[in-house]
Amino acid sequence: MIGNKVKRFFTTGDIARYCEVDVNTVKSWIRNNDIQAFTTPSGHYRVARSDFISFIKKQGFTYEPAYFGENDHLTDFLIIENNRDQAETLTYLINDLYKDVRIEMVPDGFEGYLKISQHKPKLVILDLRLPRLTGLELLRVLRSHKETLYTKVLVISDYLEDGILEELNEIGVDGVLFRPLNKSDLKEKCDPYFENAM
Repeated sequence: MIGNKVKRFFTTGDIARYCEVDVNTVKSWIRNNDIQAFTTPSGHYRVARSDFISFIKKQGFTYEPAYFGENDHLTDFLIIENNRDQAETLTYLINDLYKDVRIEMVPDGFEGYLKISQHKPKLVILDLRLPRLTGLELLRVLRSHKETLYTKVLVISDYLEDGILEELNEIGVDGVLFRPLNKSDLKEKCDPYFENAM
């Protein structure tokens, strides 16, 4: 997935995925001046954020503020973790890295999905081993619904079994954190979504 909070220009592939069309359709829009674009020195099209937003609003595509990094979030961090000690350790580290962030914790994937739908967190930190609905199952659900498709998700785990990392990348995870948590790694993974990093 794309860290769109800091993304200023979009490729034809980005636009095709968002609008659910073929890349050649996007190129046709550009050639017909339906969407403003410029060409890189290597010959690839790029579309500025403002031009992309103008296009989708004019054409009637669904506008997803979260995709463009706009702040419609009621929660900054949502930690989905059934081990309370580990969730509190993560909360402590986040509070140490960032000022005045809103953090919520839930113990299972089902409750996590409800919170994501209601509070639209900027970033979800998701344990894979959860009751009721596992982290992997929750990630699949998020990526299968348009309203949660662009939710930013970092998976946290002690280790990943063979093939799990590939599966996570195929589904569309935004990053992976490993325990024991390293503060600098946590900062590196979270900074793209938060401007007030200390």
